[in-house]
Parts: sequence; C-alpha cells; structure tokens
Amino acid sequence: SAIAGEETFRIYVDVPTNSGVSEVCLNLRYDPSVTDVCRFYKGMLDNSYSFSIAMDNGDYCGIDAYYISASNLNAAGTLGVITMTAPSSIDSIFDLVDLNIEYICNSAGTDLPTSRIRINEVMVGDVNQDGKVNSADATLLNNYLNGKASLSGNALRAADTNADFGVTKDDLTHLNDYLSGKVSYFNA
Repeated sequence: SAIAGEETFRIYVDVPTNSGVSEVCLNLRYDPSVTDVCRFYKGMLDNSYSFSIAMDNGDYCGIDAYYISASNLNAAGTLGVITMTAPSSIDSIFDLVDLNIEYICNSAGTDLPTSRIRINEVMVGDVNQDGKVNSADATLLNNYLNGKASLSGNALRAADTNADFGVTKDDLTHLNDYLSGKVSYFNA
C-alpha cells in the first residue's frame, strides 16, 4: 500500500521484434517498509502472468514474476508491467529495488540471452521527463490531447496514468486528481 508523498513507478518488461521469447521470470527484491508493489499486470501481447511472494524474516520481500506468451513470439511489445510506490526523494525505482532476470526462454524451453528483453522504468505522471510530477506535466498532457504537442517513448508511458496502454482525457483527470491530492498515488 502506498503512503502519501510517494511517487509511482512502473517497470515495463518489453520484447523487440523477432525476440522469440515465450517465457520470462524476474526476481524482484525490496524492503517493504520503504517501497511496495501495487500491481502486476500483463502486457499487450496476448500473454499471461503469475507471481509468488516470499519474505526474508519480515525485512525483505522477494517476488518472482512470470510472464508467458503463447503467441506473438515475434511481435514487439510489452510482456508485463509492475507498478510500485517509492519515496518522492528518489529518481529511480532501481535505487531501492534489485531486479534480476532468473530466466528467459523460447517455446521449446531453450534459454535465451537477456538481451532478448528490455526493462524500462517510468515515473508515472512525469510527462515532461524532468524527474518530478507537477502542473507542467498536466499542461503538457493537455497540450498532447489537444494536438498541440507530441509524446513518445517513456513520456507517453508516463502520461498513461491509468495503465490501460492508451492516453486519453481520463489520464489527465487522474493526473489532476493526483496533483490536487484527491489520490496519493497512481494505483492502476
């Protein structure tokens, strides 16, 4: 669960075209008194996910996240996403989290090199990519929605505040709710 004054980060597990990746297992290790996982969800490649959680004496949490794609093994896109909260004083979720790739394999179970996936991190709401979420981000998102600005890459992902793989006026509403204090973090 999130605490007021925290930022929301998303970790994207992406595959490039012709990766051949069928299954990925990641191990995420973190201190739950400092940061927390809000949500795991699948990407857009007709895949599934599962996870298991283990505590080490109550001090550290370890999560194994599994993403499995039954089709689209050669399509580029996102296999899965992990949403986490963290103190607003950090610039990267990886300052607090250890993420290890346990294995990557193809549909025959053959191990693949780690270069077959990309791990991307985004601070949700930081549309202008300056390391903070503020009214400038809402202005840029509004301009994007009105055709007065363009967004791509992580800026576009940061604008997707409700995590539905699209950017609409609902994302601007969610961002404004965050900025006004109606919500303390992006829980989607």
